[in-house]
Amino acid sequence: MEITVREKDEITIFDIQGRIISIYTLELKNLIDDSIALALKTGKKIKILLNFAKVSLIDSHGLKVVIVAYMFTQSKGGKIALLNLGKSNRQIIVNRKLQTIFETYEDEAIASFS
Repeated sequence: MEITVREKDEITIFDIQGRIISIYTLELKNLIDDSIALALKTGKKIKILLNFAKVSLIDSHGLKVVIVAYMFTQSKGGKIALLNLGKSNRQIIVNRKLQTIFETYEDEAIASFS
């Protein structure tokens, strides 16, 4: 798994490539935690967009990282949204009934963080 982190309009975007599976989840967790800590330290609102355009698979360990980060971010008044899920990853989200929790977008230009 490869992750590129970039900023756009005060939103931290994680471009993820590969499989988000158990052996790689610590890297994603650490990057998300660092982003959250930086936002809290600088007084900025936490705005994270996870780009799944090049994610071929997410397993239960990967989902746990995303869910825990989402819950913590919500408790701090921030937001995590999902981008470009694609058919197979969207089906995983739907099968676990998470589509009502996460905001999902197909275009980063319309991702709303108001």
